[in-house]
Amino acid sequence: WADPAQDNIRFQIAKKFEEKGDLDRALLDYQNFLVEEPKSQMGYNALGRVYSKKKAYGQAALNYQEVLKLNPSNSTALKGLGKTREAQGFKEKAIAQYRLLADTSPEDKNWAESKIKTLMALKKSNQGGKVSDLTSPQDGFDYTSSLFKKGQRLT
Repeated sequence: WADPAQDNIRFQIAKKFEEKGDLDRALLDYQNFLVEEPKSQMGYNALGRVYSKKKAYGQAALNYQEVLKLNPSNSTALKGLGKTREAQGFKEKAIAQYRLLADTSPEDKNWAESKIKTLMALKKSNQGGKVSDLTSPQDGFDYTSSLFKKGQRLT
């Protein structure tokens, strides 16, 4: 199975903008690509990556979750969602994603297990303080909003 992003010119242009650091333009082009190809795992992973670079972790998480709806064992999305949850301060959720990654992706198993050990050690060192996950996201994202209106080109 080939993801439509591999040969799509809009996706390739978005990737170039991302590489050059023009993240807002990359987001726009990735979103417009997804209007054309709403089942592209690479497209949602790319949006997740760019939103993470912008520290918009709520949006990043939503995009990684879209990938996992399409393919629950997508290692890029599992890793990205784990890193996103970790950046948000949701240690338990990050550990859960890393465990899934270790179980489903042999090539990422050592990396994921190392991340789990690190987070578990951090939890233990915080025993005197608050160990539970944060109750509100750090990025202020409205988790009830949609990614974008399907079928609507963004400008």
